Parts: sequence; C-alpha cells; structure tokens
Amino acid sequence: MGSGIGQLFRVTTFGESHGGGLGAVIEGCPPGIELDMAEIQFELDRRRPGQSPLVTQRKEPDQAEVLSGMFEGRTLGSPISILVRNKDADSASYAPFKDKFRPSHADFTTEAKYGVRNWAGGGRASARETVARVAAGAIAKQILRLEFGVEIRAWVSTVGAISAGPLPDVVTLEAVEANPMRCPDPVAAEAMEARVREVRKAGDTIGGVISAAAYGVPAGLGDPVFDKLEADLAKALMSLPAAKGFESGSGFGGTQMLGSEHNDVFEPDESGGVRTRTNRSGGIQGGISNGMPVTVRVAFKPVATIFQAQDTVDKAGDATTINETELPNFDLLVGGFPCQAFSMAGKRKGFNDTRGTLFFDIARILSEKKPKYFILENVKGLLSHDKGRTLQTIFGVLSDLGYEYQWEVLNSKNFGVPQNRERVYIVGYLRGASRPKIFPIGQSEEVSDTSRESQGSESSQVSSTITSNYKRGVHAMGEQYIVESKLKQIGNIDTKGHNSIWGRVYDTQGISATINAHGGGLGAKTGLYKVRVREATKKGYAVAEEGDSINLSVPNSNTRRGRVGKQIAQTIDTGMQQHTLQDSQIRRLTPRECERLQGFPDDWTEGISDTQRYKCLG
Repeated sequence: MGSGIGQLFRVTTFGESHGGGLGAVIEGCPPGIELDMAEIQFELDRRRPGQSPLVTQRKEPDQAEVLSGMFEGRTLGSPISILVRNKDADSASYAPFKDKFRPSHADFTTEAKYGVRNWAGGGRASARETVARVAAGAIAKQILRLEFGVEIRAWVSTVGAISAGPLPDVVTLEAVEANPMRCPDPVAAEAMEARVREVRKAGDTIGGVISAAAYGVPAGLGDPVFDKLEADLAKALMSLPAAKGFESGSGFGGTQMLGSEHNDVFEPDESGGVRTRTNRSGGIQGGISNGMPVTVRVAFKPVATIFQAQDTVDKAGDATTINETELPNFDLLVGGFPCQAFSMAGKRKGFNDTRGTLFFDIARILSEKKPKYFILENVKGLLSHDKGRTLQTIFGVLSDLGYEYQWEVLNSKNFGVPQNRERVYIVGYLRGASRPKIFPIGQSEEVSDTSRESQGSESSQVSSTITSNYKRGVHAMGEQYIVESKLKQIGNIDTKGHNSIWGRVYDTQGISATINAHGGGLGAKTGLYKVRVREATKKGYAVAEEGDSINLSVPNSNTRRGRVGKQIAQTIDTGMQQHTLQDSQIRRLTPRECERLQGFPDDWTEGISDTQRYKCLG
C-alpha cells in the first residue's frame, strides 16, 4: 500500500481516521531552517473539522506534536515526524456498515483488494488522512517561502453550478479567509454558502472545484517526459479523497480555443527577464515551469456520506439499507441485541456474528436521534465475552456518543419469578443531564452492590457475579417472600440408568433451576417411575396422589421420606423429579402452567408445537 510521495522532499503519511491518530514523516528537509510551529498549527486549524456549519461536525483539536527532526526550533536534516492525535472519533456512526458497503465509498474496493478493511471510518481512504498532508505541506510552504520566495494560495472557485467571478492576478490569504466558504469572491461566496445550507438541509451533499496558484516559481522545474511538473502535481492532487478531475492552466477549456487564441506570447519583464503576456499554459510548458504563476484546478465530487436512505449490499451479497433518519423523535430507546452471539449457550462469536452487530444499529440510532435515555439488555455472558473487551467496546461507543450510563446484573428470581435467570441491564442518559441513581434495585440490603457507572476511562470495569445468600422478591399478587438465592440440591431419584439430571431433587426453600424442556425425564413420559412415600406420622407406604407434593430430602431412604402436604406443589422445576403427581407419575409442567407462572396469558404460545412452546417459555 503506497503511503508516500516525492523524491528529494519525500512525505509518508500514516494512521486511520478512527485510530489513535495520524501523522507524517518528512524526509529531505534541509538542516538549520527555523520553522514556525504556530504557522504549522495555523494551517491545521484551517483544515480542522467542526469550525463552521458548512463542514463535518467532528470536533478535533488537531494539535500537532513534533516527535523528531527538530531541535530548538530548527530542522536537523533528519526525518521530521509529526503526529496529530484523534480525539473525537465516533466509531458508532460507522459500525452498522461493518458488513455493508457504503455507496461510492472505498469499502468494497478496499475489501476486494486487501481482503480486510478498517470499517471504523474510511480508514486510509478517509478525508481525515489529509491532516497529515497539511502538516507536511505547512513545512514545505515555509521552506519554499524562506528559501525560494515562493508563495502558494488555494481557494474555492466553484460549488455546484456557482463559480467565482474574475479575480486579481494575485489572490491574497486575507481574501480567501474573509468568509467560511474560503472563496475570494464575496458575492459568489454568499451564494455558495446558501446553496450548501440548502443541500445540507435536504440531507444531501454537493461537489465543487478548488483552484490553486504558486507565485514566484522559477523557470526550469520539471522534466519533458514522464516527470513533467503538471504530471507530478496531478498525481499528488488526484490522490486527495474525492478528487475526480485535474486541470493545468486553461485545462479542458483550452480545447475550445484556437491555437492563435491559446498561445502565450513572450515579452520582456521589468527586470530584464522573460515572461508571457497571458498564462493559459498555467506556468508550465513542455512539462517545465516557465517562471509564470503555476495554476491548477481540482474537481471534487460530492461527499459520498449523505443523510438519506441508500440501497446497498452486505458482504454476503444480500440487498440491504439503513435509514434511521425516518424514525420520529423520541426520549427513550429500549432495546436488546441477540444474545446468541455472547451467551455461554451460543457460539460466542460476538461482533463477528451478524446478530451481535445489531448493537451498532442501536448505536447508530442513538447517534442520529439523541434520545435523552436508553435501556439496553443482554445476557450475563456479555460481561465476560472476549475477556471483557466486548463490554469495553460497547461502553466506549456509548461514551463517544455523549452518554453516561449505569449497569447491573439483575436476576428474575428477585422480582417474583421462580427462575434463576440473570441479565445485564445498561441504563444511559445524555452527558450533562441529571444523573439519576438507578441501581441497585429489586434486592435486599444483603446484596453486594454490582452496579457500575460510567467514569471516564475507567467506565468499562466489569463486575463479578452477584453474591448473596438471600434475596427479597415480590409475588405477582403482591405477596412478599424470601427465597435462598442459590439452588440447593438435596437428593437424586434413581433414574435406572437414565440421565441423572432428570432425577435431581431440590429443597423446597430454595429457588428452582431454570424452567426447561426436559420435563420429568424419560420416566415422566413413560410411567417408568412409581413413587411410594413413607408417611411421616405412620408406618407403611403410600402412593402420592395427584396434586400432592412429596418430600424427597432423602429420596432413596425407605424410612425418612414423607408427604409434604395435600395439593401443595414443590419448588417449581420442570427438569427435575419432585413435582405434583398425575396418575401416580411424576410429570412436567404444562405449557399453560409455564405461561401462568411467568405472567403470560394462557394462549401466549398457542399455535405451535409443545416442543417449541417450551423453548419460547425458557
């Protein structure tokens, strides 16, 4: 990948738009030249984004750091290294396109060539790369002015169909800097600005032309064949992002003139030298400078990033589109993203799983609509995924979007549901707003505080699992109860060689395991198991009746088993062997019972097979 240009004075740039920073290494700078760092910073400030409503609103200070090649303000003759750090890289704006190709961007072509790309921003193809060129160019401009008396000026000459009028032979920096459009024609500049605002309001972009001139260039620079001066300039300027056309002198307009009209007639100048009466050649003839101002024009297409829906394809070749700007404004976003990408029960591919990238679609909506608050939910496995780096990425994106946040692992067992189901909840609010205390909730005082709040660079510390012996919950009917937080296995029914999990027995005072589709095991389905219960108050055995619950704290004992109560259910657990009895057989909960226990309507999962209903019910 070529990242350098030049021979005697060679510039190599490095960095990506959303990496740690960008910079340049300049070789060939003569020693002993006193460089003005303020002038370098001035040029960077001119390029800096966010300085007017007409440009990208990314907020970057673009402070130059000289790492080598200078001492006490003078060049050493060794390579000069300049670094500009990124401070406002909003990767969330690009994350939804991780697997999608943005129209007229370099996404597809970069991936086609290299097989990999930095999807956060435009990578090396981003206009952000030009910050390194500006830093190097600021040094080159000083050397040319101090050593050779050459002054270089550039300005906006066309926006869409609006062009600047006739300009003086020498365009001054003051004229260029007199308005945000940087057009030295104030009348045209006003019209250009109005047009840009009009296009921007429609969510679109517009192209234009930059004109440049180098005054004081001596005759004799360049070669007549492959190293023509305009050829070198064309390569340098056409390497700028979005550049689509280059003209030297009269350019394409010269094709509409006769030779007698186009020729630049020579005449003597005031100092006894030679000059041309006109400058349609743009200061270059036969590839070599002739001493007149070198003039060029570069055409730039409209910026490809627009704020309208666009059709595209993803890496799999499927047609897709994203257009969050059509959403109405709202104050609260509540969302989750598929847990399979992060769950212990899944393949844990994280953001490499297309389902996992749904978070970035949520982030893009947050970026576009800026709701005051959001609530996100996912499995507890998100905390440990990729050794915590996935969670750090999520927190970093939220912070980049301007949100503070709090998070905590919550367990359904603390909210009246007889299940051990843990989920992580992230609650966020726009930075600068009030900071409500959200967590902890739904826990007794004995619960250790696992909530976390965003705190700058330390905002993504991952907590450990909630630890406590007891939790307080509230039943759906309003009754309060206390249950032990951990599953407490007290025995195991002999499953006659079948899966021993089917026979586990849990204490009635403990919480049940997660409801699952194992049912009562093989015995529950076939009637293999018959349960004889020794009554606690009399000798002999009795068969538990339908609707009864039984105490199996010592399940294999002939003397220490006993009925718990008539028509009283044991701890709810569909995969174990201690439930209510039907026809003297241990059975699993029906789908309707699962629905009722979790607060759903009786017909919530009707219309599909029981196997699928059990899956839907956890």
